[in-house]
Amino acid sequence: MTEKEKLEKIEQRSGWERPILTMREAAMFTGMSKNTLYKLIQADKIRHYRPNGKLVYFRRDELEQWLMKNPSGGEQ
Repeated sequence: MTEKEKLEKIEQRSGWERPILTMREAAMFTGMSKNTLYKLIQADKIRHYRPNGKLVYFRRDELEQWLMKNPSGGEQ
């Protein structure tokens, strides 16, 4: 299964309406690699949650806000 097919499957299943995303879903949602997300976590640049101390979760609304930071160009 290709990444595009995986993304379509997640969109069909959740429609991105799920408020909580796993690391894998967050990577697909943002278009970033999991490695990049881990680096952002280590640098304390992106909000995340570890309820059991191991698995990482993200709030979809917080990811959207983070992605929309520091706009440039065009009318604001």
